[in-house]
Amino acid sequence: GCPPTATSNGPSEVAVPATRGPTAGVRMQFFAEHALPLARQAAERAFCYSGIRPSDITHLVVVTCTGFAAPGIDVGLIQELNLPATTQRIQVGFMGCHGAINGLRTAQALGSSGRVVGVQVHPGCATSSGKALRKVSRIPAVVMASVVG
Repeated sequence: GCPPTATSNGPSEVAVPATRGPTAGVRMQFFAEHALPLARQAAERAFCYSGIRPSDITHLVVVTCTGFAAPGIDVGLIQELNLPATTQRIQVGFMGCHGAINGLRTAQALGSSGRVVGVQVHPGCATSSGKALRKVSRIPAVVMASVVG
């Protein structure tokens, strides 16, 4: 069978000052710790359900509006999934929820010329809605992982 839904084993929440949300540093550290493992798990599920091997992938599309790290999730996925070194990669970032639409559109367009794995990852709630947050949820969620083409 295919692996279970991608999750993280980190703590369920982190305390932040009552007067403000988490700092950018806290959000980026959380992203750096959780984004790649979640993306890898989601991609592995996509490979399992599609029957396509990682060695068949020609393109990688990664979507996130939660954070960024260097090297990026795309580089980590190529290494950890043993994708071909020739895999072309695209990262769609900081577009909010609309980024998912752009990522899907990009994967669909690239799928006509090759095999594409697309992953959208949002590790936890790393943003504020404008209110002062006392705690930030650290429950990760992978929104999309699929193989196209």
